[in-house]
Amino acid sequence: MPVPDFHRRMVDRAITIWAGIGGVSLVLLVLATGVGVFFRYVLNTPINGLRDISQLLLLICVSGAIPHAARRGAHVAVDLLTLTRRPATQRMVGILVTSGSVALLVVVLVALARQGSCGFHCGHFTPDLVIPFWPMYLALGIGFFLYVLQLIVRRSADEPGSKPVLQELR
Repeated sequence: MPVPDFHRRMVDRAITIWAGIGGVSLVLLVLATGVGVFFRYVLNTPINGLRDISQLLLLICVSGAIPHAARRGAHVAVDLLTLTRRPATQRMVGILVTSGSVALLVVVLVALARQGSCGFHCGHFTPDLVIPFWPMYLALGIGFFLYVLQLIVRRSADEPGSKPVLQELR
């Protein structure tokens, strides 16, 4: 069943916004690293806790890059669909691969939710500033959730009779 264009546009907009947040966090990570290097090697006074903030910014950057790369087709993949030329078999393999990917990502989301909800009781916090890991898990969860939505939207776009979302680069 094809996904309506409205839903496809909403997923694209959410991925664009989250990738923008990831891009801003990348700029902040570069600035924090530059400031940290300056303070450590020029002023000889390292900033305590900068590693924790850098980890948080890096995780937000990566979580924004995951769905953005999926939308652009930038992930490395082995194309099992070219092994056969029959459209029915191609469709079935595509459905199986997408279903398996969604199932695996749902397991990852559940694990992130479990670990994030444990918090201080399980010792899930950064070593220097004692920042709980749940914001990091939340950022990864948002990125993986948008990735799942992109997989579903892309799978429906691959159905016969629908226009292609991605073009192959040759």
